[in-house]
Amino acid sequence: MVPCPKADKARSLKDLETTSVASETATLFGNDLTRQAEIEGRPIPYIITRCVEEVESQGMDYEGIYRKSGGASSLRAIIDAFEAGGEVNFDNLVGSGDICAVTSALKQYLRTLPDPLLPYASYDRFLQASTGNDTHLRKAKFKGVLDTLPKVNYDSLSLLCQHLSRYRLTDQFFLNIRIVARSDVNLMSAQNLSVVFSPTIMRDKDGTRQLTDMQATGACVKFLIEHANALFSMRKPSLSIDRSVEVGALSARIRDRI
Repeated sequence: MVPCPKADKARSLKDLETTSVASETATLFGNDLTRQAEIEGRPIPYIITRCVEEVESQGMDYEGIYRKSGGASSLRAIIDAFEAGGEVNFDNLVGSGDICAVTSALKQYLRTLPDPLLPYASYDRFLQASTGNDTHLRKAKFKGVLDTLPKVNYDSLSLLCQHLSRYRLTDQFFLNIRIVARSDVNLMSAQNLSVVFSPTIMRDKDGTRQLTDMQATGACVKFLIEHANALFSMRKPSLSIDRSVEVGALSARIRDRI
């Protein structure tokens, strides 16, 4: 039987489309933030919420948390687990207990976003907002820029900054589980965290200003961390999955430690 060129062409295009979709859904690191949230059907990509949960559960008092790097094999196991999809149980992975591998995976994910958490389009506006000595005016300018962010960027940034600063667990009370609040133990002040996170979540498009803007981007991220409660909505971003049991257990563990 002589092959039908039109049928073969249609089949090839369909195969190409299927392969493209499969490739996109299988690649977490390097995928667009909004696209990843859409694929997962979540307001915030799972890797961000899950890593934050693990750090809040296991790493708040760890000296140098977010500054120190995890082991290579542990990091690879975590990346592979997230890339595979589904729920991630860190206890079942190679090198379990390496909390710095968890933070390294989160930082690597944020670094590989094709458009940073603080998008290229907002880069100069964020830098401008961080200038001046009037804190109230700076807050107003920051809020103005934050309001222009895509929803996934806003919610993800809110979750991250409130985790680093103060994280609201319920509508009734604040539970003090800030990274910064434990800086007497973990040695990670807002300044130290800004040094770690500014090149991770904020950069110019072609990278030519990375060195010249280093102090300015650091000041911007430090301000976001220090004033997270005022800058972001006074509600915990919805994670789209029921974590009520985990949150209750987490609250009890933290209260025992404080």
